[in-house]
Amino acid sequence: MKVNALTGLMNDFGTRPRIKVLKHTNDCTLLVFEGKPQNMGEEIEKLKVNSFTVLGEGFIEIHTQ
Repeated sequence: MKVNALTGLMNDFGTRPRIKVLKHTNDCTLLVFEGKPQNMGEEIEKLKVNSFTVLGEGFIEIHTQ
């Protein structure tokens, strides 16, 4: 699943959705995006999702590779 597909499944009915996208490489984890899903760029939308964690209402932390 791609990041774009996952954020498309978020229901925004009056909440302020926020996402945090973390990219895992061989030795480290990098924060590549934090903000509203509609503000992320094309490079981030195409990343493959490894896992995600729901941190609260409308707030998801997405782990990618």
